[in-house]
Order: sequence, then C-alpha cells, then structure tokens
Amino acid sequence: MLSDVSTDGKTLIPLLASNSPRVRFHAAIALGKLQEPSATRTLLELAKKEQADPFMRHAIVTGLTGCADEATLVKDKGLCSLLALARQRSPKVADFLTKFPDEAERAIHDDAGIPQALPALTQRHTRRGLNSCLRLGVAEPVIQAALKPSELQSEAFDILLAFTHPPRLDRIDGHAHDMAPRDAKAFGSLVQTHIDDLLAIQDGKLKAKAVELIMQLQLRVDPAVLQQIIADKTARASLRAEALKLLATTADFSASLDLALDKKSPAELRREALKQLFTHQPDRAIIEATTALKEDDATTKQLALSLLAASKDDTVITEWLDLLAQNKAPAAIQLDILEAAATRESLKAKLAALQTHNTELLEGGDVTRGRDIVTNHLGANCIACHTIEAKEGSQVGPNLKSIGSQKDRPYILESLLNPLATVAPGYGLVTLTLKDGKSLSATLDKEDAKQIRLRLPDGKLQTVPRDQIANATPPMSVMPPMLGILTKPQIRDVVAYLAGLKAKKK
Repeated sequence: MLSDVSTDGKTLIPLLASNSPRVRFHAAIALGKLQEPSATRTLLELAKKEQADPFMRHAIVTGLTGCADEATLVKDKGLCSLLALARQRSPKVADFLTKFPDEAERAIHDDAGIPQALPALTQRHTRRGLNSCLRLGVAEPVIQAALKPSELQSEAFDILLAFTHPPRLDRIDGHAHDMAPRDAKAFGSLVQTHIDDLLAIQDGKLKAKAVELIMQLQLRVDPAVLQQIIADKTARASLRAEALKLLATTADFSASLDLALDKKSPAELRREALKQLFTHQPDRAIIEATTALKEDDATTKQLALSLLAASKDDTVITEWLDLLAQNKAPAAIQLDILEAAATRESLKAKLAALQTHNTELLEGGDVTRGRDIVTNHLGANCIACHTIEAKEGSQVGPNLKSIGSQKDRPYILESLLNPLATVAPGYGLVTLTLKDGKSLSATLDKEDAKQIRLRLPDGKLQTVPRDQIANATPPMSVMPPMLGILTKPQIRDVVAYLAGLKAKKK
C-alpha cells in the first residue's frame, strides 16, 4: 500500500490525476489512511467524474472519510460525501434523505447505523421508517401507516403487534438490539382512539390483524360489531375466529358461539369455538369434542384431543385409545391419541402394551410447520447438510428437492429416526484400513468387486483397489437421529413437508 511507504500525504495528491485507474484507486485509499486534509478538494473533483464506477467510488469514499471534515461533506451534497459521512457515523447523513433516500436510510438504519439520526426516519413512509418507529417507541406514524392503504399496510400491522415487546433481532437487517418491553397501557390508550378506523378496514387479512391487535391490547369494542363480524359469511374465517375470541372476553356470546359451532361454519371458526367452549362451557365442550372426533377434519380432531388432554374427562380419551389398539383410529390422529393418553395415570398400562413402532408419525403432520422446522430449527440444522428449496446449497447430504417423488413416508420417517438404517449411495462415511498400515476416512462414492472409490473432504476422488484393503467399515451416516432433537409432533410435521416435495412437472 502507498500509505505504508509514504508518510507525507501531500506527495500522493498528484497521483489522483494519474492516467492509470489502479494508481488513482490506491492513491485515494492511501490518502484516506494518512488523513491528509489538503486532498479533500481533489477527491471531491474526482468523485464528480468517477463515482459511477463502484471500485473508484469505494476508493474515493475511503479517501474522503479520512481527509474531509463534516461541514465540507455536507456542503458538497454528493453521493460520495454522503457515504463518507456514513462511515464517519455523522448524524448529518439525515440532510441527504431527500436527494439520496435509499442510501441515507440504509446508512442511518442498518447494522450499527447512526442512532442520533434515527428520529429523522420516523416520519418516512418506508420499511426502515416504520422500523425506526419500532426501535424508538414512536407509535402514531405506524398506526397511520396501518390505516392508510399501501403496500406497507400489512408491515405496519406486524410492527404494531410487536410494539410492546420488540424482537431482539431486527426485522430488517437481523442486527441485535436489546429493547425493554413498552408500556402496554399507554400504547393501548393511543390505539383505542383509532378503534373505529381499525374496525372499518375492508381487507379481510388486514382486518384480522386489526382484531388481533385489539384483542392483544384488550381494547373496548362494541359487542354488536364483533357479533356482526362473526355472522358475516363473506368474511375471512380467520377474522371471524379472532372476533369470536375477542367477544368471549367482553360479553355473553352464547348466540355467536352457537353460530360458530354450526356445521356449515368454516373449520377455523369451529376450532376457535371449540377452544372457547373448554374455557367457558366445559360440560358442553366434552360433547362437542366427541362429535368433532367423529365428524370433523383431521386438524380439528387433533385440536379436540389436545383440549381433552387438558380437561378432567377420561372417558373420551380412553375410548379413542381402545380404538387405536384395535387399529380403528385414523392415522392422522394416532399420535394425538397417544399424547392425550400419556397425560392420564390410569392409562399408562394400556399405553405400555401398545407397540406402534412410530407409525403414528407417518400421517397428520402440518406442512407449513414442517417447512419452518426444516428451514429454521437450530438444533436440527437441516439446511447445513441438505439442499431443499434453494437453487444451490449444501452437498454434505442428499438433495431433498424432490424426495417426496423418490421415497415414501415410511422411508422418510426411518431416515429421520434411524439414519444408519439406509445410507443413501454416495453419502456414507467409510474407513479403510490398508495392508500397508495406513487408513483412509472419506465418503463412499462408488464400489465394485475390484475397487472402492472415495470422495475426499476436498471433493477429490480417490480409487483404492480391493487387493490393497485389509478392512473396510460399513457406510455410516453423519446425520444424528432426530428424535430427541425434535419432538414427535415436530417429526410428524417434517415427514409431511418432505413427503410433499415432488418433482416439478415439465
């Protein structure tokens, strides 16, 4: 570097006019390291000519960061001056929000950012503007964004739902911020002043979020409004369910409960009604849960069993455990029956006598939950070894993009519970002991009667003739058994997700 061989920055300034881009590049960086103020004017002139080139822009910004003072950069108003101010962590970056909005917002908001300039973002109707409100606890601009139709309306509601307990990891850049919980009472009082506008939102998905926010903050709502939402057959099922949940905390809701439990009501609304029954009318809840187990969809049956497990009733659970022992229980709820029975001391002997061989994990899983586990569960860490939905990914384990077309559910389940049972060709780890005393450990790529071909850790292939091998271990999977890392319900969800990964039709 030029800064390593020269301590006099003034001698490097003429190099900024060199015909060689490489010389100009290194001269600008060196001047920044040497912090030579007299180079500022020349660097600003160079910026006007070459800031479009990303490499030269980087070098010029490095030079200005070290050489220029804040006042000079603010006065210049150029892109390189903005970027230099950002590196200097100067709050004056906010002066550039009109001319270079994207660059200025990123400089103020992302990663460590410039906290002193963050208030300037709270009035901006952008994702970073709304997120700045969340960081600083400024609610009104977010409420206004939630009420104003735009592409940010849903984002604004998500921020409002997280407002009293902000997440530690930032919603946009993932940077960690330690933010204390906010005063829910004060926030609720502010939202209460907008209650009519929130309930007047027409979009079903957004209105469901509005009702969820109202319920979270326990705001006052006219019961008649909620009853109207519940009765509206054109409204989203999720919205009607949220309205029922909120109505249960405010008034007598027997009539709405009867409506929600009607067989013609959407399944999501019926499930919420079933939950409310176990809280408010436990005797009737047992009857409705018994009916649901005979007539409703698998998800509702699973919910009924989990609610029964938390109740005082043993009769229904015993009845379904007996049906399971007779192989008469639907596959999708077998795990739920076992888990409900496990909560009863009186059923432990019957449970011990059952030999299910984990077949209860084959059906009944939730694809959405399974995808989330595969993608995000830190303990399972599936994507560290497998390529699943991404175009490219890890090659440590088999590619699972179309595993549902290649293998059935029993195979997928066995691979999760006992990875050693069947090792996919090309992915087993073997150790060869050679006759000369040496040993090799690598992935088995291919073998035949004459030789074994290994894939070494660096990706290279090595062929070893069998007549040189004294001993070879069977292929071993590097994948650990998932039961223990994941719960049984989680494994059932993963099976459902992987079984649904089919090859795309051409």
